[in-house]
Amino acid sequence: MKIDLQNRLKSTIHFHEKDKFLSHLKTTFFVRYKYSGTLSKDEIKIWKLSHWFGSFYPVIYGRVNEVDGKLKLTLKTKLNSFGVLLCVLIMGVWTYSSIAGILIQETNEWTFLWKRLIVCFVLISIPLICFKLAYRYEKKHALSELQELFKK
Repeated sequence: MKIDLQNRLKSTIHFHEKDKFLSHLKTTFFVRYKYSGTLSKDEIKIWKLSHWFGSFYPVIYGRVNEVDGKLKLTLKTKLNSFGVLLCVLIMGVWTYSSIAGILIQETNEWTFLWKRLIVCFVLISIPLICFKLAYRYEKKHALSELQELFKK
């Protein structure tokens, strides 16, 4: 039974690569919509480029355990390293431009400063919320797609 699951996973992974920054860079720039990853005796790491969110796709990793004669697959996710770098760069530019354009002015009187602080905070939190919601959606979609693959 465990061998059947490993064979299914081996046939699913089209690009055998380790979970490294350059692997995710290749996945993004060569637009690989098929599964990439590694498979060892008890561990899996697998990912696939997202059609909707591009580089912000999750890496699914987990362990295969045998409990009471049944296979138990424990899966977790994380954002890929290239997606993390893009997120940090986008948020850095966004935060700098918000602070430089809105918060820092010639007159920093408290009556106007607190209003600018609130506007700046709202503007900075909008893309953070968007990144979080997009990642949550993509994580849910990737896990359900992988579960469908294992049910076959």
